[in-house]
Amino acid sequence: MIFHVASMVALFVDSAATSPAQIQCVQQPEPESWVKWLLPTIVQTVISLLSIFAGVAIAVRSFRANKETEHEQWTRDQKKTEWKELLTRIAEVEKQLPSVVSGVHEYKELEPAVLGIKPLLHSALFAWPRLKNSGFVARWEEFVSYASFDFMQTVQMDNSATKEALAGEVSWEAKAESARDRTQKEFEIRCRLEVLLGDLRAIAHGDLKI
Repeated sequence: MIFHVASMVALFVDSAATSPAQIQCVQQPEPESWVKWLLPTIVQTVISLLSIFAGVAIAVRSFRANKETEHEQWTRDQKKTEWKELLTRIAEVEKQLPSVVSGVHEYKELEPAVLGIKPLLHSALFAWPRLKNSGFVARWEEFVSYASFDFMQTVQMDNSATKEALAGEVSWEAKAESARDRTQKEFEIRCRLEVLLGDLRAIAHGDLKI
């Protein structure tokens, strides 16, 4: 009996001695890091900033696109004005060439009208590149030379032949030959002008994408 009691006491003392050691071995939970608390806020802030930046980028892109569209429309309007003026002025030149050959027209206004187109061509700021690259400017200068010299010289010679024939200084056969030359030149200058006017319309349509 005494032995049994002694064994119980020894077991109790042994348990009491080992218990503090066991309590000391239990680890306490560490406090949560501040990063875990701030991470959702940081993520939300970054997402908000990205959304703002994306909105600003879209707005800037739209603004630039609108500006480019407005500039293109303005340039197109300027081109239309220049092409319209050119076509109108050349159509006025055409009025100086009557469709009916009478042999009495002196074409006094033809040369100034033809010469007046050249400065208009060179002052066309927006239409100039297409006019130059298409060769129209060079062709018009050839037409100016033909109208001012070759054609007008034939007209003046025929007018002189008419006066001389009336005065009996030349035969009417010579006058008839002069009239034929004049008729041929009148037909040729009309054809040349019609071709140039048609070419100008085609160039204008191409430049304006009509």
